[in-house]
Amino acid sequence: MHPIKITISIVFALFLSLTEAHGQIAKIDSLETRPQTPNGTDAATPVPLDGEDHESYNRGPLKADSRAEASQRAIARIGYLKGEATSLWIKGLSCQKQNRNEALDCFRKALAIAEAVDDKAGICNCLTAIGDVTRMSGDAGTSSQAYKQAFQTASKMKDKRLILKCQGNLVQNIQTASNPIEAVGRLREMVKLSEELRDTVQLSKAYSNLGLIYYRQGDYPTALKYFLSALHLYEKRHAESSIIASQLYTAGIYHEMFEYDKALEIVQQARQLALQKNDSLQLSICYTNTGNIYLATGKFEPALESFEKALQITKGNYISQKLNILMNIGVIHRERKDFGQAKETLDKALALAQRSGRTDYIGWIYSNFGWLNLKREHYRQAAEYAEKALQLSEKNLDFQLQRGCRKQLSNIYAASGDYRKAYRNLEQFKLLNDSLFNSNTTRKIALLESEYQFDKEREVYKLEEAKREFQIQNQRQIILLLAIISLLILLLTVAIFWWNRLRKKMLRFRIETMKRELDANQKAMAVARLKLIQSSERSAHHIQMLEDIRESAPDGGDAVIRQLISDYKLQANHSNWEEFETLFTKVNATFWEKLGELCPTLTPNERKLCVFLKLNMSNKDIALITFQSEEALKKSRLRLRKKFNLDRSTNLGTFIQNL
Repeated sequence: MHPIKITISIVFALFLSLTEAHGQIAKIDSLETRPQTPNGTDAATPVPLDGEDHESYNRGPLKADSRAEASQRAIARIGYLKGEATSLWIKGLSCQKQNRNEALDCFRKALAIAEAVDDKAGICNCLTAIGDVTRMSGDAGTSSQAYKQAFQTASKMKDKRLILKCQGNLVQNIQTASNPIEAVGRLREMVKLSEELRDTVQLSKAYSNLGLIYYRQGDYPTALKYFLSALHLYEKRHAESSIIASQLYTAGIYHEMFEYDKALEIVQQARQLALQKNDSLQLSICYTNTGNIYLATGKFEPALESFEKALQITKGNYISQKLNILMNIGVIHRERKDFGQAKETLDKALALAQRSGRTDYIGWIYSNFGWLNLKREHYRQAAEYAEKALQLSEKNLDFQLQRGCRKQLSNIYAASGDYRKAYRNLEQFKLLNDSLFNSNTTRKIALLESEYQFDKEREVYKLEEAKREFQIQNQRQIILLLAIISLLILLLTVAIFWWNRLRKKMLRFRIETMKRELDANQKAMAVARLKLIQSSERSAHHIQMLEDIRESAPDGGDAVIRQLISDYKLQANHSNWEEFETLFTKVNATFWEKLGELCPTLTPNERKLCVFLKLNMSNKDIALITFQSEEALKKSRLRLRKKFNLDRSTNLGTFIQNL
């Protein structure tokens, strides 16, 4: 698999951490954590000194550090353990940027004291802080355990606001573990609890995370809906970091839909805001996404310039960011046939991944080495790297990488003349491709079921609230009617007036909704058309690969491969058309009826041709989708003209489009 693809999802995932509070959604790599002001609990503010500590932290970490030490000495003299734990916690917050090990030591000491005195609020704060720091350091296991313990503690306290914040941390860990079904369930709970508490901060985080999940599932309209909902809330609070994140999410959607100009425009807007904030990490990610867009469009020079800028300003331990940049720079050098530079860059990436224990990246780097050696026609070395990448993909259950390795090995063995291995790996690639598709389908169904269950529970809650509200209103109306019965006619007149007004509003709303749905369907149709063409291109590529293998096949193998090609064409044609036809019928509801009235004797292939002409598709694209030559397509068009009894002056495409 091309490394650009994974870079997009990973880079955008970095922005989940760019929100405002300590105890928030977990950070990726080493993003900063800002503390949350204690909410007045006894554990948070045991003595005035600790309140001063926290205020000094908000003014500056150095002042906070010295202030916390002074508080510790004073509190130790009076033997106030809760205060000592809180001071240690604040000291850890103040030094976590400069010295994570020292911060972690402070948090653990504070935790031990809080546990000894059964200070649940303090325990929760310390566990959350430990989770943040270990997350920053790349220790996902320790981080996940700490967040889970914090959530359990908050649940025992029945503190809804604390539960909500801890839930956010758990969600990020679940997403990192590639468990979107559980993540959606928890995010739905976050939405419900955030609305109940009127907490727009946590609500916006939940929307952003839901958008990211649907983005990764390829459901771009739903993802965009959640991203825009989050952006609206961020703009209300002037949360600039989160605004940048939402902008880049939106750009990512346009990138996936191949609308590169639009994606670049949005990324540039985000970059301007990052420059105003003087935020080096956000600026680095903006440059990385700019480079991804240029790389996807084959503009290597501006892509390389963007990646180098991103790498130059990436400070600290942002391992994922650095690895993404280095791999993409390696791709550029490889495509420019600057093999020495490509190898040097990939060597740096490999050393960094090994040093930081990022086995999830090592496999991808090996795969890149494989593609590099294939490009250099060093087939033995290419196969060795591809096999190493394959082993890691199987160990890490990385099916995307595993699928890419099988495709890579097929290409390598075909180029080196080992057609048996080429064919064997091609078969494995197809099996993995089908398996991945089925897995994604199952996952999407599960997500929909989870969403449905949540919506059903939410409707019950809303119904109960409506019933209570109705009862209150009814009682008030009874009292009012008993007191002022003489005003009944006036009240009825007012009620009729407002009812008519409401009906008009509802009618306008329905019209607007229908317009929005039409626009959405038209956009979805454009995406489906593009997917159909792309899928056909991939199918054509696979068929050509089989043709190439057939030419070199031994006696007896030719017929088998020919049959395989025939079966593949039939399967691809059917699977590509079925989804596309469903969406087309939804957008063009009356087309089939009009077509049947004009000519009821049309064959299935002729009906397909009418659909493509309705969409004003070129002969080249139609031929690609239907696996036929342009000459054969011309004959099909001629037969169609005869069935519609059209004269030479009438354009067939125009005629179909007007139906």
